[in-house]
Amino acid sequence: MRKLISLSIVLLIAVFAGCGEKIPCEQIEGTVAHTFKGKHKLMKMMQITNKEESMSGGFFLFMGSIGSSTKTINDVWFSWQLNTGEYAVSKISLQDMRFKIDNSIETPYIEFEISDYYKNYSGDNINWAIKYCVKYVIVTCKEADYPKQIKMPLNIDKEEK
Repeated sequence: MRKLISLSIVLLIAVFAGCGEKIPCEQIEGTVAHTFKGKHKLMKMMQITNKEESMSGGFFLFMGSIGSSTKTINDVWFSWQLNTGEYAVSKISLQDMRFKIDNSIETPYIEFEISDYYKNYSGDNINWAIKYCVKYVIVTCKEADYPKQIKMPLNIDKEEK
């Protein structure tokens, strides 16, 4: 009988210990979800196009081969306001950006879509978090601001001629 009572007390404690209120990670300071939640004022945005070139070759006696490849990388550097009021400068691939046109806003802003896997990650390196934790960003701006700030890769040749 004594074992049954002590077992039931232990079981009740275990059940009620897991019933506490769970705090969403968006409310825990220092987590990725807290850092990137909400709308962030966008100060400046600039597209940088880089080319990565590589070359390799191999020779044996009188025979050989050589190969090369070129890869174009379109990155966007942007300055945005953190929830603390500070500004950060970050980089993301152009293909990971989405744009929303809203002519009623005064200042462009940016929102981040975060991977569920990394929401609880805590760390100070914002650029690491953008590279590994952010799935994509949504930039909301006026229609008049959109073509001035971003040169789409398909339009670069037309403008340079």
